[in-house]
Amino acid sequence: MNHRLAILLIALIAMWPAANAASFEEAENAYNAKDYKKAAATWQLLANQNNISAQLNLARMYTTGLGVEKNLVTAFNLYHTAAQQGSAEAQNQLGKLYTTAQGVTRDLLESRKWYLKAAEQGYAEAIYNYGVSYFKGEGTTTDYVQAHAWIQVAATMGYEPAAIYRDQLAEVLSKEKLEQSSQISRRLLDQFKKKNELKTN
Repeated sequence: MNHRLAILLIALIAMWPAANAASFEEAENAYNAKDYKKAAATWQLLANQNNISAQLNLARMYTTGLGVEKNLVTAFNLYHTAAQQGSAEAQNQLGKLYTTAQGVTRDLLESRKWYLKAAEQGYAEAIYNYGVSYFKGEGTTTDYVQAHAWIQVAATMGYEPAAIYRDQLAEVLSKEKLEQSSQISRRLLDQFKKKNELKTN
């Protein structure tokens, strides 16, 4: 009897990823068919099982009120759960929510903390947002050199809005300041590259 239960348990464990994938695909199909309630319900089940992609999708739905009643606090909690599991996208989103006070009290220090966590994973938008925080002096002192450096890194990584901001900043910086920024941005790029190599090895 115990032997049979053990075999059944092993079979169920083996089938679990496939069941999860099927459920996620089912939710995506429902979403694409504009059956948002079904999509939300399915993603909720997966979110409860710590599926990061489901948590992100469900958070977006709570943000817009698509298929569910709009609830920014619930959206924030879902992003926070995904962020704690290491999702760079969720970490960047938390930074935005703390900046704009959506679903949470405005806290610019927390905002920068989450931007940095995502930036350290090489998430270009978060790198840009961290740079903008230097430019605006949000949660830190205003520093145009640091702002230009971080925004330059985001532009180098292909984040298009960063290129415009970088060029505007360059117009108000001296040649000496621009050289300082270049040194910082090169160092940052090396750091992000090394971290990403470590993750993939």
